[in-house]
Amino acid sequence: MARTPAPPGMIPYSQAIREGRIYLREWREAAGLSQEELALRLGVRHSAISRWESGKREITLTRLGKIAAEITPDGLLSTLFRDPAQPIAEHPTTAVDALEIIQLWRQLTPGKRLLAIDLLKGLRDL
Repeated sequence: MARTPAPPGMIPYSQAIREGRIYLREWREAAGLSQEELALRLGVRHSAISRWESGKREITLTRLGKIAAEITPDGLLSTLFRDPAQPIAEHPTTAVDALEIIQLWRQLTPGKRLLAIDLLKGLRDL
């Protein structure tokens, strides 16, 4: 199966993990889970967890969302982009939140997307 290239200006998630932009291993350990325990919760082999954590295997946005739901206190995908060793107050809101917005956007019907755009325009004008 051919891999879909990352959109222009975006890097593959595996590269983000290798570069320390996504903290999979750190959040898993903070949750007190072994690779085997997380693998059982996700229905995958523990070797997949190892490869994802090392950035040796590509991971999808959907899978990252499922992992976040299992290992972060708030279950949010954007939390994986924050080092769990640092207090939350030290982390400003970043463009990483856009990944969550994209994930939610993809779940909307065309009609709901139009409503979302109208809502955002209204918030912008406040």
